[in-house]
Amino acid sequence: MSASKNHDVQRIQRRIIKYELENVFIYNSLLRREYHKDLHKLLSKLSGKESEHLDRWAKIEQKRYIVGRAGPRLKAKAFLYSLARTLLGHVFLIKLLEMREKKLINRYAVAEAISPHRSQVRRIVSGIMADEGRHKSALIRELEEYGGGLDYTKSIIFGLNDGLVEVLGAVVGFAAITTNPTIVILGGVIVAIAGTLSMAGGSYVSASSQRKVSRAIPDGSHELHTVPLSEAYFTGVFYFGGAMVPIVPFVLGLSGYVGMLASILMATLVLFATSVIVGILSDTSIRHGATENILISLGAAFSTILVGTFARVYLHIVI
Repeated sequence: MSASKNHDVQRIQRRIIKYELENVFIYNSLLRREYHKDLHKLLSKLSGKESEHLDRWAKIEQKRYIVGRAGPRLKAKAFLYSLARTLLGHVFLIKLLEMREKKLINRYAVAEAISPHRSQVRRIVSGIMADEGRHKSALIRELEEYGGGLDYTKSIIFGLNDGLVEVLGAVVGFAAITTNPTIVILGGVIVAIAGTLSMAGGSYVSASSQRKVSRAIPDGSHELHTVPLSEAYFTGVFYFGGAMVPIVPFVLGLSGYVGMLASILMATLVLFATSVIVGILSDTSIRHGATENILISLGAAFSTILVGTFARVYLHIVI
């Protein structure tokens, strides 16, 4: 094997070992706080298998890998996984872990492709890849079993997103014709309440209709795991929560263009966060989703600013 190819093999091995160490640390951190019986059992199994993989690498590298103290970066990463578990539920966490396993499988595939045929490294890599494939399958089975939880997470995110975009447009439009933050707040809250009732009602009717259709299909291929009332609750509550985001700057006393700018900035930050979550849930490009969401939001905001400015300057509507 050439020196350059040997260097490539060693480089990918180091990356894999680092990732395995991260996995064990993250799984162990989650285990200490996990109360869901099935997920606790799965995390324990994953942690044990990843530790076995490190032992196999240790024999090749003639080193000893210990999951001990972690640096600030890894601690922050473990904290974010724990935060995602707390805020978005165990089903969303399973989706995140499935993505980690998929990424690790891809790295092992690269290692297998560049390792010499019949070498010890290739045999180790092939064996571990089979394990990682089983890990991914186990996580996918968990996702399928608790599919309703993921559906509720989607309702939460889309409700939050819709409330934020719609009320942002209304709030900056009001702010363009008045310097009184109380009027902007009142207008925004009215729009938020109307939108919440509309979204919750629409979500209930949609989920209820889908459930009736699924029952009419004998093969059960369209089985739904969610409850219409719960769908309505999550959509409505988080729609209202998202709607409050662009109102906050005016509650703090800001008004006019300063209030508009602060409202747009806050909305942009939250939209970026929801876009990341949607990208993870749907296995789509996070960058594309975030850009699209933010552009739509800003387009709606600037359109209503123009309408409000037109009303103030040309129609002399000032409150």
